[in-house]
Amino acid sequence: MIDSNGNAPQEVWEQLAPVTDGVMLDLKALDAAKHLNLTRSSNSLVLESIKYLDSIGKLYEVRLLLVPGHNDSDKELIDTAIWLRAINPEMKIKINAFKTHGVRAIARQWPEVSDEDLLHYKALIY
Repeated sequence: MIDSNGNAPQEVWEQLAPVTDGVMLDLKALDAAKHLNLTRSSNSLVLESIKYLDSIGKLYEVRLLLVPGHNDSDKELIDTAIWLRAINPEMKIKINAFKTHGVRAIARQWPEVSDEDLLHYKALIY
């Protein structure tokens, strides 16, 4: 299994596909501006990776790292779920709750996901 942020061109996935059982891919934000703010990089390759890996049967799950106040609005979560389910209605979506342990300095000031937040996210996504 490959654990990836998905920021790779299709050629990379074509090389890896024969030697992997699947990819667990992180999607920080469907919205391009929010993704850029969180990661300092575009989400275009990530979105293309999701589509491509699903099309060849190598996408094990998409993981959403949710950060309160940054990428967890109800609208964004619903839009993300709709986008992912349009690619594959059976797609496995996992919610990862943001925690400050081990993050870059700028992210240490971000709020962590509470148990209540997590229940709310799950109600929207699943």
